[in-house]
Amino acid sequence: PIEVKAATHRDIPACAQILGEAFADDPVMAELWPDPQRRHAVLVGYFDVSIRHHHIHGGGVQLAVEGDRAVGVSDWDPPGHYVQPLARTVRAAPSLAWLFRDRLRHALRVRQTLDRHAPREPFWYLAHIGTTVDARGAGAAVAMLAHRLAEIDAAGQSAYLVCTRAETVPFYERFGFHMREEFRLSDRGATVFGMDRAPQRT
Repeated sequence: PIEVKAATHRDIPACAQILGEAFADDPVMAELWPDPQRRHAVLVGYFDVSIRHHHIHGGGVQLAVEGDRAVGVSDWDPPGHYVQPLARTVRAAPSLAWLFRDRLRHALRVRQTLDRHAPREPFWYLAHIGTTVDARGAGAAVAMLAHRLAEIDAAGQSAYLVCTRAETVPFYERFGFHMREEFRLSDRGATVFGMDRAPQRT
């Protein structure tokens, strides 16, 4: 059985390790770091910074645990937390600048593109969801989505995500997400799929 629980600051290294493994060849991450060797070297650090300075503060980071082993992570930002406060941005800036280096300007443009396409109304934002390689297909992602979406529905709130692979769109449609729009991250960049979800009756 897979248990879903809220992650704490002590769980950040494990969360970063799982997401670094899960997103090693993700199209958005490949857009940010085209060189695979460099990308694989920095991803764990990137997710550590992202979770530590942003996602953990909204209380939306979840761990999927099987026995005594963490096998999945999902980062959700609750309504009002999609935009990072200036103080946290400043604290994260030195680490992000070091991780991106010559890719920083492009990373900022990608971020601006994502922000332009985000909904204007309040929403829960699924920033990342992933599992360890050996846990893929074992139900961890399903358990994390079902757990959070039940809470979102109970509160009568909306949700939004950006799907990075066309073949994954049907997976999210199973959970009530609908295609909002398809857009490119840059002129020649990866195509992604904005999907939103209205509150579901329970």
